[in-house]
Amino acid sequence: MGILGKSISDWYAKNGVHNPGDLVMTVPVNMKTLPERVEDINMNNGTSTVTIHLPIVGDLKEAIYTSKERFAKYFKLPTLLAALNMQAFFSYVPPGIGRAFYKFFTKEIDIVLSNVSGAREAMYFCNREILGITVFLGLFSDVGLNIVVNSYNMKVKVQITADRKIQMDPEQLKDFIEANLDEKILELSSEKTLVTN
Repeated sequence: MGILGKSISDWYAKNGVHNPGDLVMTVPVNMKTLPERVEDINMNNGTSTVTIHLPIVGDLKEAIYTSKERFAKYFKLPTLLAALNMQAFFSYVPPGIGRAFYKFFTKEIDIVLSNVSGAREAMYFCNREILGITVFLGLFSDVGLNIVVNSYNMKVKVQITADRKIQMDPEQLKDFIEANLDEKILELSSEKTLVTN
């Protein structure tokens, strides 16, 4: 989240936008227990959300600290269950009314960020190595940006879905996210080296 806030700040600055203010971001949170057997796989939606004001600041440490603090405020079981129950409510009303409610409750959201962590080592299917995993989430309601960061086999992939109305180039944002991720990874690896030595 902090890397995203810093990257959006860089993106705005490159396109001549200064002091943009916070953006409203929602983050899906998996509420299902991970299955231990194939029989335990549950395909129903068990995802809640945390919605925060994402700080758009040029300092990476400030962006990380502030977004972490804001996220922690709402990353609590009562809040997550309330969001989960609100989503369940949509399935009990006629589809048209459900869509109207959904659009109303999501109209202020600017960004959806989903972090999908995969296995650190290669997985196999029918004795063939799975080379990569791609996650795709389409835009919903009037959200302008959907960003998925997924990791698999020690590689991180950033995917962005952008509304056509966005005037700035989403490729630039992807480049900034990758650069800021690389910077943070290098910083962490050098800290680890110092501790090890």
